[in-house]
Parts: sequence; structure tokens; C-alpha cells
Amino acid sequence: MSVYEFVSKYEFVSKMITSYDPTVTNAPRLPDDTIQRRKELLDFTKDDAACLAAFRPEVEKFSAALIKEFYKQQMKVPEIRDLIDGPEMIERLRAAQHDYILGLFSGQYDGDYAENRLRIGKAHANMGIEHDLFVPSLHRLEKMLVEHCRAHGGDDALETALHKLILFDLQLVFDTYITGLIGEIEESRDKLAAHARTLEEKVAERTAEILQLARTDPLTGLWNRREFYQRLRHEAVSARRGNHNLSVAFVDIDDFKSMNDTHGHLYGDKILRQVGMAISEITRETDQAFRFGGDEFCLILPFTDRAGAEKLSVILSAAMPDGVGVSIGVAQMQPEDTGTFETLVTRADEQMYAAKNQYQSSMAQEAARQPSA
Repeated sequence: MSVYEFVSKYEFVSKMITSYDPTVTNAPRLPDDTIQRRKELLDFTKDDAACLAAFRPEVEKFSAALIKEFYKQQMKVPEIRDLIDGPEMIERLRAAQHDYILGLFSGQYDGDYAENRLRIGKAHANMGIEHDLFVPSLHRLEKMLVEHCRAHGGDDALETALHKLILFDLQLVFDTYITGLIGEIEESRDKLAAHARTLEEKVAERTAEILQLARTDPLTGLWNRREFYQRLRHEAVSARRGNHNLSVAFVDIDDFKSMNDTHGHLYGDKILRQVGMAISEITRETDQAFRFGGDEFCLILPFTDRAGAEKLSVILSAAMPDGVGVSIGVAQMQPEDTGTFETLVTRADEQMYAAKNQYQSSMAQEAARQPSA
């Protein structure tokens, strides 16, 4: 793979020469042994460093003309021309270019030099300059430097040393952009993971909401009939294993059909909500309240015997809204019960209907005592 293909593949940003920002200070610093090993691999020796340093006075003589010519060539490239915003930016870039060129002939290529080059790469990464401008710009600068050096007495040794150093610089800039790409990947991974967690939380919340809707009565907010059977089964098994009392109370609103027929279903819904609220208010922490269906409600009463359930029934009857009566039947789980809930439900239901029949009988007797019109 060529240098050009490598830069294109990893999207390394460009124009290192035309956009150095010395204010960027958070570039990584390479260990001294890494810097030394890289110079060894490029065969960049102390003699190369000395050769470049010795030629610096000559470079200072022609650097201004070189930079002027360099930017004249750069401005012929449409992509670069679009990036340069007016004369002030050109002057700022020329000053930065001057520092970069003199740095090539400083003779000191240690940790500070490497950090400076890494800082250059970091600045370009932050600017987001197109990568395909970087290598051509560097190639153009090297070519012009060689030509000017030759014109001022430079030799093959100087050209070779300069080429090695520019390759060294290129490695350092690549380090910056590789690190940047890895950082972008890690950032994207973290964002994706955070997004996945958010989605999971939303799914969990929505699932909990759906489950809650499936378990509750939308009109009264109490648990529904399906939840009643599931919880009663659990409480029956728990009472059997723990050898503690368990009772159930069934509640039926008296004359509810007549209320609906007389005042309408909206009024009936209002009564159902009021009864549900009254039941919620009198239940204890261990009790569980349900809307069984229609105008029927029920309560699961753990750790409660029949007498305790009947006392609670009296309290519940007194808590009903004005003009609303209820028939309540209670049953306590017996030793002969199977430990599930069938017989317990049946007995409570029978007791509730017995109470309702008694209520209806008393209402009929009361009506009979009333004088006819």
C-alpha cells in the first residue's frame, strides 16, 4: 500500500504545513526510546541532524521567498483556496510555516520536537481539513526546499537528511490521526452503548407500563380479576406453608343496575371509582384490593381470620359514599382447603350473595310496608 493510499484509507487530515496552531497543547508525548527507535529505523543519525543544523543560516536567507512561492502554488489548488479566508489568514499561515521550516533545521529532534509535531497533527485534526491535501502539500514543500537548498549550496547528504526527517514528521502526524480515529471509534462505541442502554431502559419502562395496564382496572386503578387469582394463589400457598390466617372479602354494590338505568353509565362509573377509592383508603398495608368485574370488588386479607375480616367489612360499609350500600361476604381459609384458593373464593362468593339476598329481602319488606298510592 502506498503512502497516498494509506492516508486515504484512514482519512488522515491534511495541510499540516498550512495550518499549524501552537496553542493546542493536549497532544500526546512519545517516550524518548520510541522516538530514538523511529529515527534508527529511518537511519536518521547524529550526522544527519548536524548536517541540517549547519544549513539553518542558509535556510533563514531564503525561507521568506520559499514560503511566498509555496503559497502561490497552494492557492492554485481549488480545495486549498476555498479553505483560506482572506489575506490575514494567509499571513498567519506564513508565520506558522516559517516556524515549521526552521524547526526542520534546528538540529534538535528530541521529545520536544516530537511533541511539537504531534501538536501540529492535533491542530489539523481539530480543524477537520480534508486528508487528501496533506501528503501532496508535504511533497510540494519538500520539493521546493530541496530546490532552494541546492541553489544555496546544499548537497545530497542534506537532501537525504531532510527526506528522512520529513518521513519522521509524517509518522508523528499519522500517530495523531490514528489516535483520533481510535478516539472517534471509542466515542461512537460509547454513544452506541449509551443509546442501547437508553433503549433498554425505555423498553423496560414500557414493558412495565404494559404489564401494569394488563394487571390493573383502568377505571378504578385497583388490581383486576386476573391479578386477583394470581395473587390469591400465591397467598394461599404462603398461608399454608407459614401456618397463618388468610381471608377473602367479596363486595357487591347494592342496586347498581338501578343506578345505571336511572342516572346513566357515566354516573355508574363515578360510583365505581368512589367505591374503589373507599376500598383503597380502608385497606391495611398487607391487604390487597381488586375490582373483580362489573360492580363487584374483592379483597385478599393475609394474616386475618374471619372475625377480623368481618370487622373490616363493617368499616368498609361505613366508608361508602352517601347513598351507596354494599353487600359483603367473607371467608377464611380452612385446614381442609386444598391450599390453593377455589374453595375460599366459593365460600366468600356465597356469603356475598347471601348478604345481597338478605338486603333485597329487607328492601322488599320495606316496600311492602309502604302505603300504596
